[in-house]
Amino acid sequence: MRTWLAFLLFFGLGLAQYDLVVYGATPQGVTAAVAAAQEGLKVLLLEPGRGVGGVLTQGWLATLDLAKDKEGLLQRGLFLDFYRRIGEEASFDVKRAEEALLAMLREAGVELRLEAPLDRVEVDGGTVVALATPGGLFQAPYFVDATDTAELAFRAGAGFTLGREDTGLDRRSMAATLVFRLEGVPWGAVFLALNYEGQVRRTGAGAWGRSGWGFGELVRGYVPSDPSRYALRGLNLSRQDDGSLLVNALLLFGVEGADPLSLERKRVEAALEAERVVAYLRGKDPLLFGTAHLAGVAPKYPVVAQATTGYLKGSLGLSEPVLLGDFLANLEHYYRAKGPEERLRVVLKARELFREELQKPLKRLTLNQLLQALGEGRLSGADPVTRGEAALLLYRLLP
Repeated sequence: MRTWLAFLLFFGLGLAQYDLVVYGATPQGVTAAVAAAQEGLKVLLLEPGRGVGGVLTQGWLATLDLAKDKEGLLQRGLFLDFYRRIGEEASFDVKRAEEALLAMLREAGVELRLEAPLDRVEVDGGTVVALATPGGLFQAPYFVDATDTAELAFRAGAGFTLGREDTGLDRRSMAATLVFRLEGVPWGAVFLALNYEGQVRRTGAGAWGRSGWGFGELVRGYVPSDPSRYALRGLNLSRQDDGSLLVNALLLFGVEGADPLSLERKRVEAALEAERVVAYLRGKDPLLFGTAHLAGVAPKYPVVAQATTGYLKGSLGLSEPVLLGDFLANLEHYYRAKGPEERLRVVLKARELFREELQKPLKRLTLNQLLQALGEGRLSGADPVTRGEAALLLYRLLP
């Protein structure tokens, strides 16, 4: 076997069909494939499922987290291309989003193969040299794992931790969510109700364009069929082109393990819970939800990746030192978008004064000088400042 792998590595790659093979047609997979193709590489994109778009189109997670400043959207590059194709709104129609991603792949010249699950991975010396699907064996100088569950990396032997075990606590996992579709809901009435709730009652609710968020008090009285497995939070709504609403609100606990049959069984069971949620909404507010009915649930869980397999072990854990440049970049990004300008000037001055140390671990003395300039209290402890400490500190500094 090692002789065959050596032959493949040293001779076969010269005859490789592709310059790059990307596994997983998730948003990140499409972006990687398109970017490489635009640079002149011959790219193959393999997807184990039936469509492209991952959590956005198959998980129905149809609202984007956008970052803006006074000059507009901060996200650029291929994201901006996608954003324009879907209508330049935070929420979008999932069918239109998949069509946009397919168009981007087609225009870039990326070869796409759907329903191509991974059969095996060939590795030599820690390097992936080939992968096989039911459609054949594919070799390339470079491979990208763009799956949400890091399946290719896992099959190649990468190390993982489960749940939050890297914290030293336990292996408990984050909750998954299952988006469901409602039909028969008057969007105009919901739009007005959410804005009244947010602007008059000051609850934080609101609606804009296709997006709606709120009804926290409305759902507070919901009692799940099994509180250890389900919970309902405030509704996050995304209006679709056909007038239906995608609802991101149902939390699922204990969705662990990578067994597809087990995950599908739990998805079907969660669909029954969604039926109970809709019945509750109809009874609780018949004016808004009296004619609502469940029109389906997402084909996939939109938030389940780390709950099912784990986290890749990396070199940038929370116990590792944080670089001064990384810490300042986080502050600068936020203060540029949200202010205040006085703090932004302090951060930019620090970048100038300590430019020789930007790629070095953040020293506590330097950090405390920065905190003093920002009007904040000192942070005690020994060098170096860890990423975990920096994360907690950023949470305090970025209200």
